[in-house]
Amino acid sequence: MNARRVVDPVAVLSDVFAQNYEDAETQLCLAAILDDAPDIQRVQITDAVAGEFRAISQERLNKLAKTNNASGLVIRPYEPQTLLAQHEIEWLKLSDYPVIRDQIAAVAAPSELDVFAADERIVANLRFYAVALTPPHAGPTVCFRSYSGKKQLGRSRLFAIVARQGTFNKVNESAFLFDSIIDCVAFDGILFIFNKSNFQNIFRFYEQLSKAADDTLRVIKASVPISNFDAFADSCKGHLHKLAKLVNIAKQPYFSRLTMTDIKKTIAKHGLPIQIIGSGKNEKIEFNPSEKWAILKLLDDDYLDSVMTGASYEANSKRENPYAAPAKATGM
Repeated sequence: MNARRVVDPVAVLSDVFAQNYEDAETQLCLAAILDDAPDIQRVQITDAVAGEFRAISQERLNKLAKTNNASGLVIRPYEPQTLLAQHEIEWLKLSDYPVIRDQIAAVAAPSELDVFAADERIVANLRFYAVALTPPHAGPTVCFRSYSGKKQLGRSRLFAIVARQGTFNKVNESAFLFDSIIDCVAFDGILFIFNKSNFQNIFRFYEQLSKAADDTLRVIKASVPISNFDAFADSCKGHLHKLAKLVNIAKQPYFSRLTMTDIKKTIAKHGLPIQIIGSGKNEKIEFNPSEKWAILKLLDDDYLDSVMTGASYEANSKRENPYAAPAKATGM
């Protein structure tokens, strides 16, 4: 049996930066969301357009490589709830995300895809475009960019004029606008994320969370006693960012060890606007509709103390400290 491959995202990203895309085979694809599923179509483009996409991609990746060489980009595993700083790149292993993996596979080998014909329904529901670059003797690098039908002239608030015989007139032909930005790149089984919000839009992260809402809330209900749980659940279902926070809570290693003693201690120490009702085994956290985020922030361990200053903080994004000693096997 073959040994499981060890993933080295730093080495893979270095390979992306080292590629020369000047002679790469180039394919543009546009993707729309139809009937709750992605519809990816290949766009027939001229050599000149292909060359433009190669140049844009090479320039953007060269710029990132230059930044990495000068100051060092920080490469971190993908975490849905964290904010991505300008010097940070997140990565994920595509084998862990089959829905994303399958879309990338379709773009990388697009011969079986339908040809894009600017169908009205497709254009109205555009979600992203992807450029697959395959240099000689190398695998494909796939660059993704968030996109919408508003990028088509006639749908956007912008309009173009062109000079003909000294007079400017409006361009009425169908045209699509593209920029030089890359939101994420896939290569050799890894996806690198440069713009987190756009990545989550491209691959419908929040829509998938919404579908899994009932299962996630069921896990929370079984582990944490919350009064007015139905009202708490309804509040979360109506807000996708809250659902993302719930998913993050449910997967934390401390979650299964969490006790009411831990919860009450945290509420008291930080003066949180959360009430505990009942007593003994009947104690519950009371959900207060006027403090909709309070329980979520409590369970996500968002309240922290500084050893250096003694100050108490509410964190809106956090990662585990890779230099710290492992946490003790207690609750929070």
